[in-house]
Amino acid sequence: MASWQRSEDYYGEGLLVWLDADTLIREKTKGKKSLDDVARAFFGINDGSYVTVTYTFDDVVDALNGVLPYDWRVF
Repeated sequence: MASWQRSEDYYGEGLLVWLDADTLIREKTKGKKSLDDVARAFFGINDGSYVTVTYTFDDVVDALNGVLPYDWRVF
């Protein structure tokens, strides 16, 4: 019987999306910025706190736009 659920291939697909985003950021900024800059801005809040912080898709788009203005919502 075929399963209606996907296997875990979506993890690999997700990695490719972030690799594409990193490549785009590096290309458009001529190597001055990368996905690391997005991660520092996005995760670098409340330094040292272990309190759970929720976020939305808009928060992710805002963090990406903070490093490279682009149409990340469509990306």
